[in-house]
Amino acid sequence: MVALMVCLLAASLRRPRPAAIAEAPQFDLIDQNGRPATLKSLAGKAWIADLIYTHCAGPCPTMTLKMANLAKSIASPGLRFVSFTVDPEHDTAAVLKDYAKKFDADESRWSFLTGSNDEIQKAARGLLVTAIPADGDNPIIHDERFILVDGDGKICGYYASRDEQAMDKLKRDAEALGAEAR
Repeated sequence: MVALMVCLLAASLRRPRPAAIAEAPQFDLIDQNGRPATLKSLAGKAWIADLIYTHCAGPCPTMTLKMANLAKSIASPGLRFVSFTVDPEHDTAAVLKDYAKKFDADESRWSFLTGSNDEIQKAARGLLVTAIPADGDNPIIHDERFILVDGDGKICGYYASRDEQAMDKLKRDAEALGAEAR
């Protein structure tokens, strides 16, 4: 009887799993070490994604710092972190490697991805977020939300990077998905 009560209590304390919204897109990019990075390479792991570029004077450093804090505060081995550059012409693997070092990124869990502009744009469209390249005097425009993807490659949530309640929810949801990842 006590064992049953403990099981019921444990089940009631589990965080609810966020619902799937859409399929994450296939992509064919490289990480900061020049290794191939694809949706398939993330299979079985939940992941948090964002869009950044290394010479951004706007939200990118703050978003990267928030991602670094999430990576340090969520110990789940079933969770990965993925930053897609939206300026692949500038952000080579070597540039992203230096950027990762500035934020003390754990490269075993956090990938900074680059590739052709077409592949980056395809990934952004597939993630259902905005990424508009610079054009003349118009700067790069990109989404400032974090994206949560489950281990089956399903997008499960979008979280405003400037909203602390949304960031708290992202942490809770990521912990729940990371706990069930393979």
